[in-house]
Amino acid sequence: DGFDDTAILEVSQTYAGMSSGCTALEAAVLAGQVDAGANPLMEWCVGNVVVQRDGKDNIYPVKRKSRGRIDPVVALAIAWNLAIRTPPEVVADDPDLVVV
Repeated sequence: DGFDDTAILEVSQTYAGMSSGCTALEAAVLAGQVDAGANPLMEWCVGNVVVQRDGKDNIYPVKRKSRGRIDPVVALAIAWNLAIRTPPEVVADDPDLVVV
């Protein structure tokens, strides 16, 4: 019936809070590891994003123009941030676990 406190993770939408996820996402995109599936909305939003740096070299996605939308890119950066800081749980005694 809902979420407990352990199921909710916070990502602060500040330069410091977003930078590690943005940096890792940018590296994955440049390495060709991210495929948006030729999604026209994502392509449009990516075209609206510029990276802004603060005085500590943290990066944050911002709009190129005030009318542009970047929400899916920000959502992806937040998800990427959570993915890199939350290692997947591996259950060694899982009968469905296959190691290749």
